[in-house]
Amino acid sequence: MNLSKNLQKNIATIKNLIISDDVVYFDFLVNQVKAVCVYTDNICDKVLIGKQVIEPLTYLKKDFSLNAVLNTILLPEIEKVNTFEKCVNSLINGDGIILFDGLDTAISVASKKSSSRMVSEPPTSSVLKGPREGFVENIQTNMNLVRQRLKSPDLTYKKFTIGKYSKTLVGLVYISSIADEKIVKDVESKLSKINVDGVIDSSYIIKSIGTRKTSLFKEVGTTEKPDVLVSKLLEGRIAIIVDGSPIVLTLPFVLIEDFQSSEDYYVNNY
Repeated sequence: MNLSKNLQKNIATIKNLIISDDVVYFDFLVNQVKAVCVYTDNICDKVLIGKQVIEPLTYLKKDFSLNAVLNTILLPEIEKVNTFEKCVNSLINGDGIILFDGLDTAISVASKKSSSRMVSEPPTSSVLKGPREGFVENIQTNMNLVRQRLKSPDLTYKKFTIGKYSKTLVGLVYISSIADEKIVKDVESKLSKINVDGVIDSSYIIKSIGTRKTSLFKEVGTTEKPDVLVSKLLEGRIAIIVDGSPIVLTLPFVLIEDFQSSEDYYVNNY
Protein backbone atom coordinates (compact mmCIF):
# COMPACT_ATOMS: atom_id res chain seq x y z
CA MET A 1 0.00 0.00 0.00
CA ASN A 2 1.33 3.41 -0.98
CA LEU A 3 1.82 6.36 1.35
CA SER A 4 -0.61 9.25 1.17
CA LYS A 5 0.05 12.99 1.40
CA ASN A 6 -1.74 13.14 4.78
CA LEU A 7 0.88 12.86 7.52
CA GLN A 8 -1.50 11.85 10.30
CA LYS A 9 -3.05 9.14 8.14
CA ASN A 10 0.41 7.72 7.37
CA ILE A 11 1.37 7.69 11.05
CA ALA A 12 -1.90 5.98 12.02
CA THR A 13 -1.31 3.27 9.40
CA ILE A 14 2.25 2.62 10.61
CA LYS A 15 0.99 2.37 14.20
CA ASN A 16 -1.52 -0.25 13.08
CA LEU A 17 1.17 -2.21 11.22
CA ILE A 18 3.70 -2.10 14.08
CA ILE A 19 2.02 -2.35 17.47
CA SER A 20 5.05 -1.93 19.71
CA ASP A 21 5.99 0.45 22.52
CA ASP A 22 9.62 0.68 21.44
CA VAL A 23 8.73 2.47 18.18
CA VAL A 24 9.26 6.20 18.77
CA TYR A 25 7.49 9.05 16.92
CA PHE A 26 9.26 12.42 17.14
CA ASP A 27 7.46 15.53 15.78
CA PHE A 28 9.37 18.50 14.41
CA LEU A 29 9.07 21.26 11.79
CA VAL A 30 10.94 21.65 8.50
CA ASN A 31 10.46 25.22 7.27
CA GLN A 32 6.96 25.35 8.85
CA VAL A 33 6.06 21.93 7.42
CA LYS A 34 5.09 19.22 9.90
CA ALA A 35 7.38 16.19 9.92
CA VAL A 36 7.72 13.05 12.01
CA CYS A 37 10.80 10.92 12.57
CA VAL A 38 9.95 7.29 13.31
CA TYR A 39 12.56 4.88 14.65
CA THR A 40 12.84 1.74 16.77
CA ASP A 41 14.47 2.43 20.11
CA ASN A 42 17.56 0.43 21.18
CA ILE A 43 18.46 -0.75 17.65
CA CYS A 44 18.51 2.69 16.04
CA ASP A 45 21.20 5.29 16.76
CA LYS A 46 18.95 8.18 17.76
CA VAL A 47 21.91 10.46 18.51
CA LEU A 48 23.09 10.04 14.91
CA ILE A 49 19.60 10.81 13.58
CA GLY A 50 19.33 13.86 15.83
CA LYS A 51 22.64 15.40 14.73
CA GLN A 52 22.79 14.33 11.08
CA VAL A 53 19.11 14.41 10.09
CA ILE A 54 16.70 16.28 12.36
CA GLU A 55 18.97 19.19 13.35
CA PRO A 56 20.00 20.07 9.76
CA LEU A 57 16.37 19.84 8.60
CA THR A 58 15.15 22.23 11.28
CA TYR A 59 17.54 24.87 9.90
CA LEU A 60 16.34 24.41 6.31
CA LYS A 61 15.52 27.91 4.99
CA LYS A 62 15.01 27.12 1.30
CA ASP A 63 11.64 26.47 -0.27
CA PHE A 64 10.46 23.13 1.06
CA SER A 65 10.79 20.29 -1.45
CA LEU A 66 11.88 16.66 -1.46
CA ASN A 67 15.13 17.52 -3.26
CA ALA A 68 15.93 20.24 -0.73
CA VAL A 69 15.41 17.74 2.09
CA LEU A 70 17.63 15.13 0.42
CA ASN A 71 20.40 17.69 -0.05
CA THR A 72 20.17 18.76 3.60
CA ILE A 73 20.46 15.37 5.28
CA LEU A 74 24.11 14.65 6.14
CA LEU A 75 23.97 10.85 6.12
CA PRO A 76 25.24 9.13 2.95
CA GLU A 77 22.84 6.17 2.98
CA ILE A 78 19.36 7.54 2.36
CA GLU A 79 16.54 6.13 0.27
CA LYS A 80 13.17 7.39 -0.92
CA VAL A 81 10.31 5.04 0.06
CA ASN A 82 6.69 5.33 -0.99
CA THR A 83 5.07 2.19 0.42
CA PHE A 84 4.20 1.18 3.97
CA GLU A 85 5.89 -2.18 3.44
CA LYS A 86 9.26 -0.51 2.81
CA CYS A 87 8.74 1.80 5.79
CA VAL A 88 8.09 -1.14 8.10
CA ASN A 89 11.10 -3.07 6.74
CA SER A 90 13.34 -0.06 7.36
CA LEU A 91 12.09 0.33 10.93
CA ILE A 92 12.58 -3.31 11.92
CA ASN A 93 16.08 -3.22 10.40
CA GLY A 94 17.09 -0.31 12.64
CA ASP A 95 16.78 2.54 10.12
CA GLY A 96 14.88 5.76 10.71
CA ILE A 97 11.94 7.00 8.63
CA ILE A 98 11.19 10.69 8.02
CA LEU A 99 7.63 11.52 6.91
CA PHE A 100 6.40 14.95 5.81
CA ASP A 101 2.95 16.49 5.62
CA GLY A 102 1.98 17.01 1.98
CA LEU A 103 4.41 14.42 0.58
CA ASP A 104 3.54 10.85 -0.37
CA THR A 105 7.23 9.89 -0.22
CA ALA A 106 9.17 9.21 2.98
CA ILE A 107 12.93 9.07 3.50
CA SER A 108 14.69 6.09 5.03
CA VAL A 109 18.03 6.89 6.68
CA ALA A 110 20.57 4.18 7.55
CA SER A 111 21.14 4.58 11.28
CA LYS A 112 21.32 1.07 12.73
CA LYS A 113 23.27 0.91 15.97
CA SER A 114 26.20 -1.51 16.00
CA SER A 115 26.09 -3.90 18.97
CA SER A 116 28.42 -6.74 17.97
CA ARG A 117 31.14 -8.16 20.17
CA MET A 118 34.80 -7.43 19.61
CA VAL A 119 36.74 -9.39 17.00
CA SER A 120 38.75 -12.10 18.75
CA GLU A 121 40.26 -15.52 18.15
CA PRO A 122 37.50 -18.13 17.73
CA PRO A 123 37.61 -20.81 20.45
CA THR A 124 37.06 -23.60 17.91
CA SER A 125 39.99 -22.56 15.67
CA SER A 126 42.91 -21.49 17.85
CA VAL A 127 46.25 -21.49 16.02
CA LEU A 128 49.98 -21.18 16.74
CA LYS A 129 50.70 -19.68 13.31
CA GLY A 130 48.56 -17.33 11.25
CA PRO A 131 46.02 -14.58 11.98
CA ARG A 132 43.97 -14.81 15.17
CA GLU A 133 40.92 -12.87 14.04
CA GLY A 134 37.55 -14.60 14.00
CA PHE A 135 34.13 -13.78 12.61
CA VAL A 136 31.49 -12.23 14.88
CA GLU A 137 27.69 -12.06 14.79
CA ASN A 138 27.54 -8.86 12.71
CA ILE A 139 27.47 -9.32 8.92
CA GLN A 140 28.92 -5.85 8.23
CA THR A 141 31.90 -6.54 10.49
CA ASN A 142 32.44 -9.92 8.84
CA MET A 143 32.41 -8.42 5.34
CA ASN A 144 34.89 -5.80 6.52
CA LEU A 145 37.24 -8.57 7.69
CA VAL A 146 37.01 -10.17 4.24
CA ARG A 147 37.56 -6.93 2.31
CA GLN A 148 40.63 -6.10 4.38
CA ARG A 149 42.25 -9.16 2.83
CA LEU A 150 40.75 -8.99 -0.65
CA LYS A 151 41.08 -5.48 -2.07
CA SER A 152 39.75 -6.42 -5.47
CA PRO A 153 36.77 -5.15 -7.51
CA ASP A 154 36.12 -8.79 -8.42
CA LEU A 155 35.04 -9.53 -4.85
CA THR A 156 31.25 -9.72 -5.19
CA TYR A 157 28.72 -9.40 -2.36
CA LYS A 158 25.00 -10.01 -2.97
CA LYS A 159 22.32 -9.54 -0.33
CA PHE A 160 19.29 -11.72 0.38
CA THR A 161 16.60 -11.29 3.04
CA ILE A 162 15.41 -14.66 4.31
CA GLY A 163 12.81 -15.54 6.94
CA LYS A 164 9.15 -14.57 7.07
CA TYR A 165 9.46 -13.15 10.58
CA SER A 166 13.22 -12.83 11.22
CA LYS A 167 14.00 -10.96 7.95
CA THR A 168 17.60 -12.13 8.30
CA LEU A 169 20.22 -10.57 6.06
CA VAL A 170 22.20 -13.23 4.19
CA GLY A 171 25.23 -12.40 2.02
CA LEU A 172 26.55 -14.40 -0.92
CA VAL A 173 30.27 -13.73 -1.41
CA TYR A 174 32.58 -14.88 -4.20
CA ILE A 175 35.31 -13.70 -6.57
CA SER A 176 33.60 -13.23 -9.92
CA SER A 177 36.71 -13.93 -12.01
CA ILE A 178 37.46 -17.21 -10.21
CA ALA A 179 34.18 -18.78 -9.06
CA ASP A 180 32.18 -21.04 -11.38
CA GLU A 181 29.27 -18.99 -12.74
CA LYS A 182 26.98 -22.05 -12.90
CA ILE A 183 27.52 -22.82 -9.22
CA VAL A 184 26.94 -19.17 -8.31
CA LYS A 185 23.59 -19.09 -10.15
CA ASP A 186 22.57 -22.42 -8.60
CA VAL A 187 23.27 -21.13 -5.07
CA GLU A 188 21.48 -17.84 -5.81
CA SER A 189 18.43 -19.77 -6.99
CA LYS A 190 18.39 -21.93 -3.85
CA LEU A 191 18.75 -18.94 -1.52
CA SER A 192 15.94 -17.03 -3.25
CA LYS A 193 13.60 -20.04 -2.88
CA ILE A 194 14.13 -20.58 0.87
CA ASN A 195 10.78 -20.17 2.63
CA VAL A 196 11.08 -20.43 6.41
CA ASP A 197 9.70 -18.50 9.38
CA GLY A 198 13.12 -17.47 10.61
CA VAL A 199 16.88 -17.90 10.19
CA ILE A 200 18.59 -17.82 13.59
CA ASP A 201 21.93 -19.29 12.55
CA SER A 202 23.77 -20.25 9.38
CA SER A 203 22.96 -23.92 10.09
CA TYR A 204 19.37 -23.14 9.02
CA ILE A 205 20.70 -22.35 5.55
CA ILE A 206 22.60 -25.64 5.30
CA LYS A 207 19.37 -27.61 5.56
CA SER A 208 17.83 -25.65 2.70
CA ILE A 209 20.62 -25.66 0.11
CA GLY A 210 21.74 -29.29 0.43
CA THR A 211 20.77 -31.58 -2.43
CA ARG A 212 21.25 -34.95 -0.72
CA LYS A 213 19.12 -34.85 2.42
CA THR A 214 20.02 -38.37 3.59
CA SER A 215 23.75 -38.26 2.83
CA LEU A 216 26.18 -39.17 5.62
CA PHE A 217 28.72 -36.68 4.25
CA LYS A 218 28.66 -32.91 4.51
CA GLU A 219 27.84 -30.87 1.41
CA VAL A 220 28.66 -27.47 2.93
CA GLY A 221 31.84 -26.44 4.72
CA THR A 222 32.08 -24.03 7.66
CA THR A 223 34.73 -21.69 9.04
CA GLU A 224 35.06 -19.02 11.73
CA LYS A 225 38.29 -17.49 10.41
CA PRO A 226 38.45 -14.73 7.77
CA ASP A 227 41.88 -15.82 6.50
CA VAL A 228 40.64 -19.36 5.87
CA LEU A 229 37.56 -18.05 4.09
CA VAL A 230 39.65 -15.80 1.86
CA SER A 231 41.89 -18.75 0.98
CA LYS A 232 38.83 -20.76 -0.04
CA LEU A 233 37.47 -17.85 -2.09
CA LEU A 234 40.79 -17.72 -3.94
CA GLU A 235 40.35 -21.42 -4.64
CA GLY A 236 37.02 -20.68 -6.36
CA ARG A 237 34.68 -21.40 -3.47
CA ILE A 238 31.51 -19.47 -2.64
CA ALA A 239 30.74 -18.15 0.85
CA ILE A 240 27.43 -17.54 2.59
CA ILE A 241 27.50 -15.10 5.51
CA VAL A 242 24.45 -14.95 7.79
CA ASP A 243 23.77 -11.98 10.03
CA GLY A 244 23.74 -13.13 13.66
CA SER A 245 26.09 -16.07 13.15
CA PRO A 246 29.91 -16.24 13.39
CA ILE A 247 29.92 -19.44 11.30
CA VAL A 248 30.40 -18.76 7.57
CA LEU A 249 29.42 -21.41 5.03
CA THR A 250 31.60 -22.40 2.08
CA LEU A 251 30.76 -24.51 -0.94
CA PRO A 252 31.38 -26.65 -2.88
CA PHE A 253 32.72 -28.77 -0.03
CA VAL A 254 35.40 -31.44 -0.49
CA LEU A 255 35.76 -34.29 2.01
CA ILE A 256 39.48 -33.63 2.49
CA GLU A 257 38.59 -30.30 4.13
CA ASP A 258 37.43 -32.23 7.19
CA PHE A 259 41.05 -33.26 7.73
CA GLN A 260 42.46 -29.73 7.43
CA SER A 261 43.22 -27.28 10.22
CA SER A 262 43.58 -23.52 10.10
CA GLU A 263 47.37 -23.82 10.36
CA ASP A 264 47.62 -25.94 7.20
CA TYR A 265 47.77 -22.73 5.15
CA TYR A 266 50.91 -21.55 6.98
CA VAL A 267 53.05 -24.63 7.55
CA ASN A 268 55.11 -26.95 5.34
CA ASN A 269 53.07 -29.32 3.18
CA TYR A 270 54.80 -32.33 4.68
